Amino acid sequence: MYFNADKCKVLHFGPNNFSYDYNMNGSILNNVTFEKDLGVVITGDLKRVLGLIKRNFNSFSKEIVLNLYKQLVRPNLDYC
Repeated sequence: MYFNADKCKVLHFGPNNFSYDYNMNGSILNNVTFEKDLGVVITGDLKRVLGLIKRNFNSFSKEIVLNLYKQLVRPNLDYC
């Protein structure tokens, strides 16, 4: 499978992720701070819904995270 390097982009997640330059077939890929795919905008810092969950909830058991995901994150993905 061949990839078009001009259409590929690099999105670094998290504040501690170093912004290394990646290349494909000899050309350096573009670093972006956000990307829109199928109507969903994804940012590198994930501040919107995931940041809300991280700031407002202390317990992160599997059941709680699953419920929060189903109630807050998944509807946004389904809509788009």
